[in-house]
Amino acid sequence: MSVAKKDPVFGGVSSEKSNQGGYTFEKLKIGDMYKKSVFVTEGLLTLFGRISGDWQPIHFDDAYAKETIFKGRVVHGMLVESFFSGMIGMGFPGPGCILLEKHMVFKRPVRIGDVVELCVTVTELAEKESGGVVCLKATCEVGGKTALHGEIKLFVPKRKVP
Repeated sequence: MSVAKKDPVFGGVSSEKSNQGGYTFEKLKIGDMYKKSVFVTEGLLTLFGRISGDWQPIHFDDAYAKETIFKGRVVHGMLVESFFSGMIGMGFPGPGCILLEKHMVFKRPVRIGDVVELCVTVTELAEKESGGVVCLKATCEVGGKTALHGEIKLFVPKRKVP
């Protein structure tokens, strides 16, 4: 089920499937895909600046940012990358998964007011005794163009036996 909801703290709107229980390793298949959209707001940027301590003027100072190669303010790359954390931890595969590795390549900036379209696709599955390692292809697009892409490796537990 896809749900659009406005976040009262951040002001952003995200669209995501609800997956309270999470997927177990046995339920995953190569090619499974999950998508989420996030509207990037000034509130998200400011909160990330507070959390990370990164107050670089490229993110917060219009006059400074206009003189850079980006010709304006840009969102922290790590903020955009962090959207995958909520998507994976709460959506797909959801609660129970553990991040093992990630590698991201930043291709173009994201700006306040952009809607980022996140997508993860299962590319590899390796079964282990208590679960399995799942490799995901991750992409983030803005306006149909790739802003970042990469790979994420997770541990996903097996179904609990009663």
